[in-house]
Amino acid sequence: DLSQPTLCAGCGGKISDRYYLLAVDKQWHMRCLKCCECKLALESELTCFAKDGSIYCKEDYYRRFAVQRCARCHLGISASEMVMRARDSVYHLNCFTCHSCNKALSTGDHFGMKDSLVYYVFYVRRSRDMGQRRVMGLRYRSAMVLSNCGTGSRD
Repeated sequence: DLSQPTLCAGCGGKISDRYYLLAVDKQWHMRCLKCCECKLALESELTCFAKDGSIYCKEDYYRRFAVQRCARCHLGISASEMVMRARDSVYHLNCFTCHSCNKALSTGDHFGMKDSLVYYVFYVRRSRDMGQRRVMGLRYRSAMVLSNCGTGSRD
């Protein structure tokens, strides 16, 4: 009904501004659309997330509701993100790096693992050459990019 004033879902006040935001089928003053956790203003964000009537920024939504977490940074991984998977661990593409030198590992690169830590093959060979097999205890692997955070692995 256009004769009724539009009320902001955040503050309850009348929206008389030229521009307003529409999120979860509700109208908001631009200044009122905020993450319910961290209070980050979401007027300039491209996305916001809603669950059970509450509004979240991407980081807080993934932190609270993500099914899987990255083994390196421990942040949530969305179901649509491209990931790297090794053993039982899942990594953001940017987090799949050597624990020793931070070299980004790509599809086809050889690497070893100790717990959930990834090591570039140079460090695996070097540690074995120096008689430190016991310390590292790594198995060689070949990196493989997987999509949608949930299918297959390569050993």
